[in-house]
Amino acid sequence: MVNRLLGRSFSIDGEVILGQGLGKKELVPTINLNVYDYELPKDGVYITRTKIKNEWLESISFIGIRQTTDNSFAVETYVLDKLLEEVKGRVILEFLEHIRENRKFNSLKGLKTQINLDITYAKNYFKDNV
Repeated sequence: MVNRLLGRSFSIDGEVILGQGLGKKELVPTINLNVYDYELPKDGVYITRTKIKNEWLESISFIGIRQTTDNSFAVETYVLDKLLEEVKGRVILEFLEHIRENRKFNSLKGLKTQINLDITYAKNYFKDNV
């Protein structure tokens, strides 16, 4: 709805910060962001595009309290189908579609299964909308 009202995709930018490291070890590697001065979209998982340096990359992003792990607030993004070197500096997230609400999982295995479903959904979105 916001994108329709704006006439463009809502976007935010933030500075890359160190995350838990859990994504890289147990789930999927994400880029964690510290964002300022934004009214953020509601908590959940989104199909996004992430701009790193001058390149827009297909991604999924999470905003909210990491209920399954450390109960801290996070804005993080996973770039689809591309291995990234260490990312530093400012990154822009462009929000395309809300996938699902934030929720707590009983285990990291359950969270990983859902993340993989989210990734598949996002890849199909990009395949159908490019």
